[in-house]
Amino acid sequence: MSLIAAFKAVMARHPQAIAVITAAYQGRASAATVSSVTSLSVAGPDPPLLSFNLRIPSATSELVHASGRFSVNFLAGIDGADQLASEFARAGSAVDHLPLAPHPYRTPMLNRAPCPVKSASKANTDVTTTTVLSFSQPAAFARLDCAVHASFLVRDHEIWVGEVERIDADHHEGGGDTYTTRGTGASPGLVYFRRKFHKLPH
Repeated sequence: MSLIAAFKAVMARHPQAIAVITAAYQGRASAATVSSVTSLSVAGPDPPLLSFNLRIPSATSELVHASGRFSVNFLAGIDGADQLASEFARAGSAVDHLPLAPHPYRTPMLNRAPCPVKSASKANTDVTTTTVLSFSQPAAFARLDCAVHASFLVRDHEIWVGEVERIDADHHEGGGDTYTTRGTGASPGLVYFRRKFHKLPH
């Protein structure tokens, strides 16, 4: 087994939380599924830092550069979330029908219901069929709105570091005015493990 094949096999056994990064600028919006979101620093009094990476070229990465902002939507372990994650893993997925986060972000958000997601598929080489994945509950259990702190190019990926400025979650412990909670209880998350999506138990 080659070094790369062995590396992929090891990483396939490492469960990774699934999130969708959304960005917007001057009427354009984009979304991308990632499994690389990591808590980077919570050393106060500065805002918490998180990081993620995107393969480039990336429309989402371009909009993060232009706007200086992005949102992290942590997907909930609900029926259809795996299909949604697969949809936003493809380039050019439609996001114009999604609700938008408050000013100044105006990023597409997945943590409010209803959450219609357009999915395009080709039945053959000539016909493209568009269906709408409709979620009666939020497709994400939390949204973190972030300002860009730094970015780095590493080979074929761009690593982003963001300052968390606002949190909108379905359940939150603590107090303060930089987050919003909704009394729906804590939702399980969605993870990627052994090349498949899995719902975490409550």
